[in-house]
Amino acid sequence: MRLSLTLVCAGVLGSVAILATTASAQSVGTASDDPAGQPSLVEDFEHPNKEAAAAIGMTLKKGNGRIFWVDCAVGGDLLTVESDSITTPNHIACFRVTGRDGYLALEIPSTYFVKAGKFKINAVLTAQVDGQEVKREYTIKPGELTSVGEIIHPEEGVAALVELRSVS
Repeated sequence: MRLSLTLVCAGVLGSVAILATTASAQSVGTASDDPAGQPSLVEDFEHPNKEAAAAIGMTLKKGNGRIFWVDCAVGGDLLTVESDSITTPNHIACFRVTGRDGYLALEIPSTYFVKAGKFKINAVLTAQVDGQEVKREYTIKPGELTSVGEIIHPEEGVAALVELRSVS
């Protein structure tokens, strides 16, 4: 009896080991197993609405998802950017900021105002002066509308908003 119980236990353990090995081998795939056209599971930090944004005059590049472009009609506590390059009727682009340490690389030429929502924002603008790039950083307090770019520095000409960061 003791021998048959030992044999049964050994058989059960052996079966479990074989099943675990088979399941493990089946769950591991290779790049060649992926069907063509499937999206990558690797995050590339590209902004998902960049084509629609380009249609109204701005380029959305990369970010961490805590600052993202939204239709201004959604309302709420939004970060707003005013620019002659934005083709909406009021020349405003709106962004939702969902937390601290938000980051969005973008390009909005001819930016002249930035208004923060509930988070303090650092905005970086660049301009070309005598063939040299001039970079300026502005800190916009929560709820504050701040003049930026050529409104503040007319000698530099038009400036493009190139980066937004939420800092508090």
